[in-house]
Amino acid sequence: MIRGVGVDLLAVSRMERLVGNEGFCARVFTPGERRRMAQSGRAAQTAAGVFCAKEAYAKARGVGLCTALFQSVTVTWAENGRPALRSARPDDAGLRFHLSITHDGGFAAAFVVCEEVGS
Repeated sequence: MIRGVGVDLLAVSRMERLVGNEGFCARVFTPGERRRMAQSGRAAQTAAGVFCAKEAYAKARGVGLCTALFQSVTVTWAENGRPALRSARPDDAGLRFHLSITHDGGFAAAFVVCEEVGS
């Protein structure tokens, strides 16, 4: 059963100055996400997509964004580049998240579907 959906859109230019701010990056992105940003060669674009994914997650779950959420929800990537969203939040037990991230025309967007496992 679908429990919620969320979507977010962000201009990559808003992340361009923020990816150089180590304090911001440490609060918002997990170590794995920061490694991906550094390795991608497109740090601002990657950061914008990850930020959108976390915002879309919060909308799908009906919760607010906070530092605890940023660190307990992480975006990972399969070898083929497919993104996935993982949550360590106890209230997300029994839920599965489906994530799509896209970039075009200087924007990043993410869409999250929250599904109850076993439904």
